[in-house]
Amino acid sequence: VGDHSSMLGSIFKRGHSQEISNMLVGERGGNELRFFFFYYTVGSGKDKSTYSYTVCEIKMKGIAPDIIIESRADWDFQSYAGGHQKEVLIESAFREHFAVFAPDDFEIETLEIFTPDVLSELMNRAKKYNLEFIEDRLYMFRFGEISKKVELEEFLKLAEYLVSAVAPKVFRLADDVRALKETKARND
Repeated sequence: VGDHSSMLGSIFKRGHSQEISNMLVGERGGNELRFFFFYYTVGSGKDKSTYSYTVCEIKMKGIAPDIIIESRADWDFQSYAGGHQKEVLIESAFREHFAVFAPDDFEIETLEIFTPDVLSELMNRAKKYNLEFIEDRLYMFRFGEISKKVELEEFLKLAEYLVSAVAPKVFRLADDVRALKETKARND
């Protein structure tokens, strides 16, 4: 059982009795990766339900806007997006499978990270996954426990793709994102 207190994503704020299990730690392209199962419970007594997710946390070298990409195939009972995020309209083929949310004033940075080639790869490889950038982390998560070898390999390959295609963009944008976040914090 792992400690979820260092996790930043919105999923880790859900329910009660949160738990992490079966954590594997590794590295790709100089970025730390952690794979694990996350559980949380809502309700109590006969109205109690426990939910499980398979999660990958990728620690980036730089910060990104707080972006959420919700899979319509894994649509949960409520959105992962927070009140400070609004939907960013991306090409219609992508919107059939995903909804993208980012804070006001970060639409351009979101589109710089999620270029057409990245969007195309996500449509081909990630329809079952949700993504969340928060500070220097990217979380990929999917409802349920992935236990089949082929699905675990797909999950790892998607993480490796995001490290190679997205992490360099986050690194390049980090100073601009940090400055924008600091300016927004002073003005709020």
